[in-house]
Amino acid sequence: MRNGTCWAGGLLALAVAAGAAHAVPIQVVFAIKAVAPTSPKANVPGYSPAQFTNIGAIYRSHTTNRWIAVPTTDMTPATQDQVLAIGNGSTFNVVAKEGVTEYAPGLFLDFSTGIPVPRINDSGQWAMQTGNNTVVKFDGTNYSVVAATNGSSPVGVGTTWLGSFNSAVIANNGDVSFIALTTDENVNQQKGIFGSNGTTVLALTNSTVPGNQAGGGTAVIDAIDNSTGSTSTFGQSADGNKIIYLAHLTGAASGQKVAVVSALSGPMQGSNVVVQSGVTLPGFSSPVNTINAANMESNGNWYVRATNVDGQVVMLKNGNVIAKTGSPIFIGSSETWSSLVDVKGNNKGDYVVLGNVTGALAEVNRAAVLNGRKQIARRSDAVDLDGNGLADESLFVNNMQDGRNFLGNDGFFYIGTSIKASATGTTGIGANSMLLQIDATYCTADLDDGTGSGRIDNAVDINDLLYFLTAFEAGSPLVDIDDGSATGTRDEGIDISDLLFFLQRFEAGC
Repeated sequence: MRNGTCWAGGLLALAVAAGAAHAVPIQVVFAIKAVAPTSPKANVPGYSPAQFTNIGAIYRSHTTNRWIAVPTTDMTPATQDQVLAIGNGSTFNVVAKEGVTEYAPGLFLDFSTGIPVPRINDSGQWAMQTGNNTVVKFDGTNYSVVAATNGSSPVGVGTTWLGSFNSAVIANNGDVSFIALTTDENVNQQKGIFGSNGTTVLALTNSTVPGNQAGGGTAVIDAIDNSTGSTSTFGQSADGNKIIYLAHLTGAASGQKVAVVSALSGPMQGSNVVVQSGVTLPGFSSPVNTINAANMESNGNWYVRATNVDGQVVMLKNGNVIAKTGSPIFIGSSETWSSLVDVKGNNKGDYVVLGNVTGALAEVNRAAVLNGRKQIARRSDAVDLDGNGLADESLFVNNMQDGRNFLGNDGFFYIGTSIKASATGTTGIGANSMLLQIDATYCTADLDDGTGSGRIDNAVDINDLLYFLTAFEAGSPLVDIDDGSATGTRDEGIDISDLLFFLQRFEAGC
């Protein structure tokens, strides 16, 4: 709701600007050999004449525009064909190579086993679990082993890491957290989430009792889900104080899956269930059947994808529904979601939902939508390979990949996708994906097209002013556009900051 702001009529005499801004064509960050063997964007920096053949999972740093990824190349042998790339926007460097980069005496980075997903912080420090059953950290200068199989764990006397490390993340202070198994001298196993470089317990099976369970339950967690290369089950804020994870309950709620959000300190300290299987989400008639994925962005915003008993898939941001199958893919669209496969957010509170479209032809059946307001990419969109500002190379998006994407703080959405040679085709060139940069912006003051539906029309006029005033008075989340910083950062509250920011952008015509 709006926080106690009132006003009289005749706010301001504002100059009205109209017209649409032209979107930046989809750009190629790096290409792959199968698509563009003669393009310099397919070449692996520092390893000529090697070329890229695929991209795996990719993540951004907390507040800067750094990103980290593990692309595959055509280098041989296969145990040395993957590299670690760190970039900023559309530029990047290769900083490590599997089977070659030594992180401890006789131990080399392994990017193949278990599909490890490195994470990076604002200082350029990064961490990952490797195929050698270790968690590795690079502090900007040196490598160190955070945890290793058979090493001592913090759970209790005589307890060691069993291995199977998963979901290593790194906070801005350099502390690493991860999911791991432990075992004691009696071969009793426990699974947990461990922070502060593996020295503290954040959650532990047969021990942690999250609050806010359905019916006031007090069951302990008896399992914690691992992330995979494309599906996240664990996330952490930039300061390391807040986490989300997927787990299962034991006891009276046997077998129930839950998404748990924990604040480790501060006024909201505690661990609480935010989604629970068997429990009906507000506004739905069918209870949750399973929870598919969970992620937390660096600002603490959490996202969950769940499927109800009736088969409907729901995307949640901080508990609020942002997309669901059967609903329009964006406000005012006649098309609806048939599936939802991924969601990523940035530090401004923006988010991109990725999914398939009901009844769409196969060549255009996947879409990426920003904030439920604007479609920013569609299967069969043309791609600009050489960066001349024109998509004139007969290259088109084929299948945008879940898990291989992030929403930057720089106004772009980055995604791995296969490429095809025809807009009307459904077969990709080669079997693998290259990295694209997609414009993920729209005018903050563009709120309505005159229908009162909240559908944007790439023009700023009196319709937008009237829509804002009505929605502001009603406390609608659609006019949550600023937190007082004048940067367009959303804070999930409607107050004078939103009004002032809208008036500024409206007068500027954008």
